Amino acid sequence: MNRPRIFFGFWLIFICYTSAEALYIQQGIHGMKWGSYISEYDELTEVHETNQAAFYVNSHMRYRTAKQPVPRVTYGFYRNQFYAVFIRR
Repeated sequence: MNRPRIFFGFWLIFICYTSAEALYIQQGIHGMKWGSYISEYDELTEVHETNQAAFYVNSHMRYRTAKQPVPRVTYGFYRNQFYAVFIRR
């Protein structure tokens, strides 16, 4: 009798946690909002362009993850709108 309640409790916690994480990533990354225009970011330098996609880096910023330096973070813009982040390890 208690197993369905326990299962439901774990399920409810899981749904709440994943929804909160999805909301966080929906807001953007590194202070940049998804769908924002490249003209809003003066510190970015273009490194590559293909058709309607362009890729930029911020050479003034130093990134770290797990206390290790990240060699390069590239931001992707499609039709001048922010859509992706690529992190080189």
